[in-house]
Amino acid sequence: MMLPDGTEVSYERARHFVEYYRRQFRFPPSHIKYNPIPVRAPNAWQAVMDFGGQHVGAGTASQKKNALKQCYLDVVRNLHGRYPKTWDDFMIIASNRSKKKQPFTQTGCLDFHDMASPVHGQGLPPSI
Repeated sequence: MMLPDGTEVSYERARHFVEYYRRQFRFPPSHIKYNPIPVRAPNAWQAVMDFGGQHVGAGTASQKKNALKQCYLDVVRNLHGRYPKTWDDFMIIASNRSKKKQPFTQTGCLDFHDMASPVHGQGLPPSI
């Protein structure tokens, strides 16, 4: 899903934002209710999310899991429209966290074969 500011939002990012929003404003855990939709198609589902009885979004799909994903995306769309500053704050935090994660490189790695050879057969060190 694309937000009006051009940000592409995945299900995972939506899930993280909903959790951030909930904690930021001290809402109780979200409640998701599934409703079958027999008129739309056989086995179609609607997932509806609320915080403490307050409806925040819904999604429909032929499978419950996909209805849940659509629901999270709808919640982000709704909350972004009402509270864009909260979304901006979340994106700054998410950006800072991703910058701290450094990719694994081979430089400075230990060779475990070299480490093990001097102590081979010596057993465990005595306990203190």
